[in-house]
Parts: sequence; C-alpha cells; structure tokens
Amino acid sequence: SNPYYYNLRPNIAIKKEEILTIEKNTGLHFSLSGLAQLYEKGELKIIQNLGYPQPILSHFRSIELWETGGDGISKGRDGWLIQSLNNISKKSKFDAKAIHLDNSPGVFKGGLDGFLGPNSIDYNPAELESRDSTIPDLGNTNIGLLGELIKKREEKHENIKSMKEKLSRKNSRFRIGRDNLGSQLSQVANLLDAGVNIPVFKVSIGSFDTHIDQFWKHRSLLRELSEGIFDFTQALKQMGLWDNTIIMTYSEFGRRANENGSRGTDHGMAAPHFLLGGSIKGGIFGGELNFNNLNNNNLAFQVDYRSLYNHVLSTHFELPNNPFSKFKSELYYHQSEENNNSDGANSYGINASYEERNFETNVYFYGVGENFNPEVGFVPRKDYVFLSPSFQYKFLPEDNSLNSHGPGIDYEFYRNKLNGVTDYDIDIDYNFRFRNQSYLVLKTNFLYTKLLNDFDPSRSDGVP
Repeated sequence: SNPYYYNLRPNIAIKKEEILTIEKNTGLHFSLSGLAQLYEKGELKIIQNLGYPQPILSHFRSIELWETGGDGISKGRDGWLIQSLNNISKKSKFDAKAIHLDNSPGVFKGGLDGFLGPNSIDYNPAELESRDSTIPDLGNTNIGLLGELIKKREEKHENIKSMKEKLSRKNSRFRIGRDNLGSQLSQVANLLDAGVNIPVFKVSIGSFDTHIDQFWKHRSLLRELSEGIFDFTQALKQMGLWDNTIIMTYSEFGRRANENGSRGTDHGMAAPHFLLGGSIKGGIFGGELNFNNLNNNNLAFQVDYRSLYNHVLSTHFELPNNPFSKFKSELYYHQSEENNNSDGANSYGINASYEERNFETNVYFYGVGENFNPEVGFVPRKDYVFLSPSFQYKFLPEDNSLNSHGPGIDYEFYRNKLNGVTDYDIDIDYNFRFRNQSYLVLKTNFLYTKLLNDFDPSRSDGVP
C-alpha cells in the first residue's frame, strides 16, 4: 500500500490484491505462498535492508565480499565459515565439514580438507566446473607437508566412501520442489536421511539479475525458491531435524527501488534475506523500507550483513566468540615445567576487542614472569607486563573516492615492579583509505625508554 512503491515501479509493481499480506504494512510476492505459510507459523525471519559499507555493484567483487565476510573497504581471505567449521570439527566427528551441491564453491574458499563438492557424491549440477581431485601416491607418507596432505586426502577418500555406502543403503525417498534448486535440495534431504553427518550444505538458484522483464522472471524464480524451501522444511520435519536446522539466504546485492526502461531493475545496495528454522524467532527485522529517502534510487543499507553471520554462528553453532562478533577475546596462560615451583615461572595474557560500524577499540595485555622458561624457543625479555589500548574512529563518506577516514590512538607501555614504567610508545594518527585500495596515514609518535644502565651505543663497556 506504499504509494512510493507504485510510483517507483509503475509497470512491474505487484498489484495490491495479489500481495500475500503477512503484516499490516508488509507483504510477499504472490509466488511465495510456501514462505508465507512458514511465516505464519513463526518459522521465518525476514531481515530487511541488509548490506555493507561502501557497497560494490560488481557481481564478482560483491559476491566475493559476501562469501568471505568483507565489505567495500576490505575483504576476507577465506570463506566466512571456514575458521568456525575448523574449530567445530575438532570437537565433533563429521563425514565432512561442508558440501556445496552447486557449481560455486566460493564460500568455502580456503578450506583445505573436509570441504566437498558435488562430484564427491557423483552428483552433476548444471554447468559443473572441472576440478582436480587427485594427489599422486608417492609411497612414502613421512615427507613433511606433502605427506600430511596425502594423509588428509586419504582420510577424505575414506569419508567419501563412507558417505556413499550410507547412501547406497538408503532409498532416495525425497523429491523436493522443482528445477535445479529442487534437485540440489533433494540431494541434501537424502544425504541427511541416510545419516550423513555434515553441518553445512550449500545450494543455489540463479538468474535473479533481472535487468529485463522482471515481472515474469520473478514469478517463476520465486515460485521455484518458495516451493523448494517449503518442501525441504517438510522433509526435515519428517526426519525430526527441523528444530536443529536453519536455512539462510544470501546474494551479492539487491535491486534498485525504481524500475529501468526495460521493465526490469538494476543492481542495488540493500536487500532483504530470509532465515528459517524450527527454533528461530520469526518476524520482520532490520527496519522499514524507506522509499522516500533513496540514495541514487537505492535503498540505503541499515543492517550490516555480517551481523547475520554473527547471529548464525553464535546462536545456531553456539560460537559467541566468532570472527563476526562485536566483542572478541582471547586468554592464555603458560606455566613453565622446569621452574614449576618458583614464583614468576609463568606467562599470561588477554586480547579483547569491540567493533561497531564507525569505531573499533582493542586492549592487549600480557605478562612474563622473571623465572619463566618457554621450553621451546626463547623470550627476549622477562619480569615485565605489557599493556596496549587502542581506539580508531571511522567516518564513512557516501559517493566519494574515500572509503573511510578518521583519527586513531595507540598506546603501548612496559613496566616491572622494580623500575616502574620502562618504555612507552604513543601513536596519534589520521587514516585515509581510498576506493582503489591505497591508503594514507598521517602520524605523530612519542617514544620513551628508561635507561637502567649507563648508555653505551658501542656496547664496548668503554674499551677503545
């Protein structure tokens, strides 16, 4: 019923009487009847206005950012799930850490072992890319890193063999949805039904880049999406897995609010996404769609998509200290075995950080006792404590060659019981980061070192 919506899309807007109303001022496309039913049951959460700072509207750049947890300022090195799945797998026995049933493995970038593709179960999705799946058997596994790689590959082959045996003993009883998405979801359902233990499955549906004739394309694509998800949820309920499962959607970007001259829409900055599960709290989150305050015909993003990743990892996987949590901390303590009964035969520390969109702060603290022996390696200094708090503020300009700019301060100091503060280093800076990945730092620095002995730069003890 929003008049701005119909003004922005005079030719492709959904008629009011065809909208599936789910809340007073919110409705779904008429092809999403399955999702509407799940919403009514409280099993669908809709997060609106998802995006990231300094959005990039290139397909390849933006999907890389979404899959590695980056933004328009920087990108992650590995897929956003890799670190967390590696940690989880240390505590649980899986047939694999994750598997993708489409031809796009980008979200598992950097996964060295336990991350499988469709060829591992002899499944061939449309346009499957060829992959190298062999490492030669050199006969000697005691050859350092290569031997470790061969060992892991052998373990992977055993896991794949076990998966196929489980599948062969179980009839494929699920036929999910339609077309390519339905085929992928059918594979997932049958793997789960066969008792295959994999925590993450990735499937995909494409062709949403609707620059032309969006109305008819959306009708077909959204029906395929809705039927596939709805049928899959029913299969999970039959297997008793629904309450321990979540389904999350993602894409590289949304669509612009206004239609173009070809009865389609162009790349947009913000988008809604779905989170479904038997144990989630359904509803609409992320704020209302603000059609009367557009940025170059784009909805402005209000929710950083990485907060969704944090929600999934912290609530579903029970990993509150994950790469996307606002607060992160690490704590360690080492005790020397050699001087176990001596005072100060230890080393300890903590690193804590907190980050919001416009600022981040970090505190790093550690201490080394006077009788600490690392047993392996060495420590260049003992009997001291070190503290380093830092703070950085970021301005995020719109429509500018700058990605961000802002001031920062970093303070480091060392002290011990006998001499007090022996060293400190204060950095005050102003950082500029540009869209072309270059950066400029203006910095002033204050250094202090307390000399505990007479200064002798020649280290000759006064001998000529």
